[in-house]
Amino acid sequence: CVLCCFFFFFKQKTAYEIYQCDWSSDVCSSDLEGDGMVRRYELMIILDPNQSDEAIKEQIDKIENLIKSTEGGEILNIDNWGKKRLAYEIQKRPFGVYVVYEFNMDSTGTTELERHCRLDALNLRHLLLHVPVKVLKLKESEKALKSSLEDRRQIGRASCRERV
Repeated sequence: CVLCCFFFFFKQKTAYEIYQCDWSSDVCSSDLEGDGMVRRYELMIILDPNQSDEAIKEQIDKIENLIKSTEGGEILNIDNWGKKRLAYEIQKRPFGVYVVYEFNMDSTGTTELERHCRLDALNLRHLLLHVPVKVLKLKESEKALKSSLEDRRQIGRASCRERV
């Protein structure tokens, strides 16, 4: 009967959905993620560097308010990288102001965010990415590993001081 259930499972799923399944659990992630679900996203925007600092701050706040106004919108981190040289000129500009947003948002709100970024003349480029659950788990394990390494270093330094 296990083979029958296995066949039925694969018959119902596409190849992409099968790839996305977390085999360590009984539930497939594609079964959980439907329209209207709050997901983790990253948005990188390159702003026009010829603007004043106030205009850039206003632009950052405008996108932040747009994210917060959607259902399930929650800003986790805003990282302003500042003015950086571009790999190639965009609209005859060799520099751009990079801003990275990490946030949770309802999946239906991404179309409005994309539309705003596309129509805003001060945005040179943007990229909106859905962060998969597997990547989030890897980030968490990386943080735990770094903190444990730092703890080990602190213990080692303390023991060296005691010896002296």
